Amino acid sequence: MISQDHETKYLDLMGADYTDAHAALEQEVEDFSTLSPQTRELVLIATYSAITLFDRDSVRHHVARALDLGVEPSAIRAAFVVGAIGSHSMTEVVPVLVDEMATEGYHGELDSDPDAADELRAWVQATRDFYSPVWDGVVAMHPAYVRRYQKLMSVPLGVDAKIQELLIIAVDAATTHLNVSGARVHIRKALRIGVSPRDILSVIELVSLVGYRSAHMGTDVLGQELERRAVQH
Repeated sequence: MISQDHETKYLDLMGADYTDAHAALEQEVEDFSTLSPQTRELVLIATYSAITLFDRDSVRHHVARALDLGVEPSAIRAAFVVGAIGSHSMTEVVPVLVDEMATEGYHGELDSDPDAADELRAWVQATRDFYSPVWDGVVAMHPAYVRRYQKLMSVPLGVDAKIQELLIIAVDAATTHLNVSGARVHIRKALRIGVSPRDILSVIELVSLVGYRSAHMGTDVLGQELERRAVQH
């Protein structure tokens, strides 16, 4: 289950047809998944701790489950590094700024040294094992930001490279974020380092279930409110 137990207390308010179909979908995702229980919890911690969804209660719930399963605190901390999705403000919107500057005739701000830009791209490639063109606009306008960010992201984490890529894919694929260009970069990297397509699909399917928490949380509130009103009357 992707929800806490108390959230399903009133799920029957959705009706038997919905709850049966919902349970069958969750079971299908669980049966298909090739993720270990430990990796599954890390994926959910990353998803719920991402600022686009941040749900403290769910983070607490899945951190506790991960610890119960023997996951090291260092691995759990690695799931919090997905906070770097804030960089997508740069990679998604700076290219728009660059395009509009060109349209409006602003050119001086982009007179960066081509050789220095090439050197920075090569440094990122060597440091991170990949470079994505989505950073080109930022390289042109604020290369020091790119260097500082890439140094931050190259700090060793408490998980291996395969798990790290799965965590990033989870956050990029979550409905509340849907950073398709970022997901593509990290899916490509994951495949290249030996992550199986089924593992990647298992992550995507798992985070797709998060949206159904609207029914879980909503019926929890509705059920409590109906009970409160029944007592009053």
